[in-house]
Parts: sequence; C-alpha cells; structure tokens
Amino acid sequence: MDLLISNYVYNEIKKKNEPFAETPASAAAPATATTPATAPAPVEDTSAGATVKKAISIVTSIFVSFAAVYLSWSCNTASGVDTGLKVVFAFFAFIFGWAYLIFYLIFRAGRCTPPVPQVVYMQAPPAQAGMAPAPMAPAPAQAGGRSGRGRGRGGRKCR
Repeated sequence: MDLLISNYVYNEIKKKNEPFAETPASAAAPATATTPATAPAPVEDTSAGATVKKAISIVTSIFVSFAAVYLSWSCNTASGVDTGLKVVFAFFAFIFGWAYLIFYLIFRAGRCTPPVPQVVYMQAPPAQAGMAPAPMAPAPAQAGGRSGRGRGRGGRKCR
C-alpha cells in the first residue's frame, strides 16, 4: 500500500515538472471528424535516475512496513493480546505502514512497555534426600520448675 502511494506521489510530481508545449504539427492540425485527436501515450522514464528513485521507494516502503510490524507485535505482546489478534494487527500494520507509524507515535509511544513482573518470594524447596538438615533439638528445661511465664526479655522476672 505504501509502495502504491509513494509511486502515485512520484508520478504526480513528475507530471508537474514536465513541460507541456504543443508541437507545431499538433497545433496545425486540429481534431476533426475525419482525423480523431489522439493523445500521446505516456512515456515511461527509463533513465538511471528514475530506476534509482523507484528502488529507494521500494526499500523505504519495505523498511517502514517491517518497522510497523515490529512495533505492532511488540506493543501487543506487552499489552497481553492473543497471538491471533497480534497476527491480524501485524498484517494491517504491514499494509498501512506509514499510517500505523503515525498512529503509534500519537497514541501508543511510551505506553507500550511490558508490565513489570511482580516478584513472588517462595519458600525454598525441600532438600533432596540425604541432604536434609538435622531436626532441631528440643529446648532444655528451665531451672526452678517454671515454664518461663512471667519473664520478659533478657530472662528477668516481670513485676
């Protein structure tokens, strides 16, 4: 699509730059019923300059289309869109490359960053057989027959 538009624009600019002077033969013989007026066939420019311009137009169009596909795919991936819709959006971004780039710059630039993954802290997995740490020993009984009630920090008795 971009290629068609760029070729159309190129041809319109080329038409405006061409001089349309009438030749003496066409000016002397106006069209009558017996001699129909024939428009001269458009002449295709086959110069090296025209070939280079068309090649640059094709390369630019392909580059813009692939850039639009990349931006569409990456932005839709970051947004969490399903793969089927990403393919459809990428196809239309390829066809309408310039239009998608303008849309991206206006509406999506800076908003298509992937969501920050939330870190979930999990307990370490249980050790493999034979490498498990030894179970903790029970706490020694306290002197005095008390269970430790009434004591604060540092082992002092609370009042």
